[in-house]
Amino acid sequence: MRILLNIYLIISFLSFVGCEGFVNISGTVMDKRTNLPVSDVRIECLNCRKFNVPLAIDSINREYIYYTDTTGNFQINTGLTGIFGYNPKFRLRLLKEGYKTRKVKARDICRFDLEPN
Repeated sequence: MRILLNIYLIISFLSFVGCEGFVNISGTVMDKRTNLPVSDVRIECLNCRKFNVPLAIDSINREYIYYTDTTGNFQINTGLTGIFGYNPKFRLRLLKEGYKTRKVKARDICRFDLEPN
């Protein structure tokens, strides 16, 4: 009987661990007027700490900062976010000199347009 109980507990534990999920956000930032990609956009994740996102560029100040590459793309990868495929919305602030700052909510794959000043 004790062996069956141990097997049940192990199977139950593994089923919950298997439900943990990672969330990846990838996106592109484009110029609203020209429809061209915008490189080096500073992307600040305002609620990443809440979702176990590993620290990005500025780990000294414990901020979650990312930048777009030369093709306007960025990616944010989280740690485990919880059971049953929980997919949170991330609050991001996009900043680039010469463009209006924009706050957005992101999930999965997204595209954001920045408006020049």
